[in-house]
Amino acid sequence: MLRSLMATLVAVSVLVAFTVAADASNPAGGADVYGVGGGSFAGKLTNFDTSMHSGPNGGFGHVQLQRDGPFFPLDVYVDVSCVQAVPGLTPEVYYSGRVRRADPVPNFLGLQPGDPVSGYAADGGNPSAGVPVDSLTLFTEAVLPDCRLSVWRPPVNNVGSGNIQVKFG
Repeated sequence: MLRSLMATLVAVSVLVAFTVAADASNPAGGADVYGVGGGSFAGKLTNFDTSMHSGPNGGFGHVQLQRDGPFFPLDVYVDVSCVQAVPGLTPEVYYSGRVRRADPVPNFLGLQPGDPVSGYAADGGNPSAGVPVDSLTLFTEAVLPDCRLSVWRPPVNNVGSGNIQVKFG
């Protein structure tokens, strides 16, 4: 049963990806892909703001995460250099870039300025208290990945307050 459901989800994702890819190559469809928003998740322990775009000159923008509190505080700002639309059950943009600043150093993620990171922003609708709808993630990386090689992943960090908007070009 689970295999059949996963196979169906993969097949639908592939079909949607081909459809979006065909539309993205259409100059009349617009050139700008973006993921923008702000709010909090993890019980309001982590605040974020993001504005990442892909246009005719490539990817640009930022992702900032702030985790307050006495345990594992972190304030990290990422300069985004790659943005890619990834269709699936929820629209997502994948990103990669380098940490511009991190405080404190050392921190629980081991991040410091210049480190490569990646992640995604998902737009599944308005904020909710239950199943993840909007999501923002950040992954530490050994080398800077090409975000254009990403595949859709289910949202994991439910945005409980605020909103993320994703637009495919």
